[in-house]
Amino acid sequence: MKAIRIVPLAEEHLNQTSRLHVRVMPRDLVSKMGICIVRDVFHRGMLIYPKSIGLVALNGNHVVGFGFAQIDFARFSGYQKKRFLDYYPAVGLALFKKPWLFFELLSALKYLKLETAFTNLGPLVVEEGYRSLAFSRQNKISIASMLTSTLFKQIKEREPNFKVLTMIRPNNLPSIAAVSAGARSRGFNLYGKSRIWFGSDERIVFKYSL
Repeated sequence: MKAIRIVPLAEEHLNQTSRLHVRVMPRDLVSKMGICIVRDVFHRGMLIYPKSIGLVALNGNHVVGFGFAQIDFARFSGYQKKRFLDYYPAVGLALFKKPWLFFELLSALKYLKLETAFTNLGPLVVEEGYRSLAFSRQNKISIASMLTSTLFKQIKEREPNFKVLTMIRPNNLPSIAAVSAGARSRGFNLYGKSRIWFGSDERIVFKYSL
């Protein structure tokens, strides 16, 4: 395996990141709406929204993971709503075929009420075959930890006063460990945990601050 590189998200990565998103997280709300929504609304929106941080993990030219963060998540969500309207035929078709997704969208709005101003960290996705420890120059560190450490570093540099929130499924222990390690490495402390439901899908919300 080649050395893993962490680089900024770019247009040429979007086809790979969106396919990886749907493959690894088929139960995710946007995954259920279809790969075109994942790519054109969410992932491409990360490139356009000025306060977003998008990172990809590359093995050669192959995307093996990615991590996103959205500074001022309420503003980002308002921006994304406009993008959903721009893609209303595809969004409307997805909701027509799967009307229960409308209720999951309503559940997702509760996330915005957790804090008045915060940075959302997520999603954090690593391809299944690359979840073991990968070699770096300093030591051995998982790709997920490489991504989270870099995300927390850039969040700290760009908006240190915002709290950082991330949602993780209760059984996703590797992601929980990676986020915790990434936060500690950049001086962030866990100050709260809560649970939230997206339809029948439970998540734990972890809250960090400097």
